[in-house]
Parts: sequence; structure tokens; C-alpha cells
Amino acid sequence: MCALTFLVIPREVEESLIIKNKRRLPAAWLHVTNAKMNVSQQLTRREATKLISAGAAGLLLPVGASPAQTKSDLSTMLMRAIPSSDEKLPVIGLGTWRTFDVDLTSDTRRQLEGVLSLLVKLGGRVIDTSPMYGRAEEVIGDLTATLGIRDKLFVATK
Repeated sequence: MCALTFLVIPREVEESLIIKNKRRLPAAWLHVTNAKMNVSQQLTRREATKLISAGAAGLLLPVGASPAQTKSDLSTMLMRAIPSSDEKLPVIGLGTWRTFDVDLTSDTRRQLEGVLSLLVKLGGRVIDTSPMYGRAEEVIGDLTATLGIRDKLFVATK
């Protein structure tokens, strides 16, 4: 359990702690152990948000995670098996809505070919598309054929 200590300060003092153009959290919201708290010891809302976000992100890590699970090693992609076939696929895939629903100009072609090439290079295989995504299926088909990577991909359509 975590015990919190709240410091109640008069409004006049609180108002004097606010720096122009930089909103600060009221001191009463902070864990304080010293009644002589100065402005530099207060958290800004941005700082508090960062701390809360980091704490929440830490809760998402598996308990007892090994170093191999926590370091960002691009050579180890987390995989899951398809129950019906036991084929193993990466848990992260590439969605095509909006990004691939485009007219293929030379610029967009070059950019999207780069995206698909990088996906395959980093071990990605799954592409999620749908006829509802406009030209996305057509563009994916064209680009994967041009790059010669179709056999390396698992393309899911709805």
C-alpha cells in the first residue's frame, strides 16, 4: 500500500506558486514531506502525465520478463500460431486502410515499396486489408508483385 501525505496551503500561497505560462499542479495533489516546498519541487501537469504514463506502461510488462523479452531486439519477433493450421505468424502486422488507398504516383509508389520492403526485412509477414479500403487491395497486390515478396507475406482480407 502507498501512503500519501497531503499538504493543504492557503489559496494566496498557491497562487503565488503559479509561474506565468506554465501551469503547475496544486501542491495538495503531490506527495510532500516538507512544508517548505518551493516551485522547483512541484510537478508540472506534463511531468505528472509522463510519470503516470510510464507507470501504466510498466504494468503492461509481463511479470518476471526475461531480458530477451524486454530489450528491443529486432531479430526476435513475437509469434503466435493460427489454431487451425498451427502456422506461426508475427503478432504485429500492417494495416492498409488509408495508407494504401492511394493513386500510385511515382512518389507514393516509392514510399509504399519502402514500407513493404522494411516490413519483410524486419520479419513482418501479416498484411490486413479489405475491399472496403478502396484501392488498398489492388495497390498491395501491385506492389508485392513488383517487389517479388508475395510468397513471404500472409495477406488477410475481410
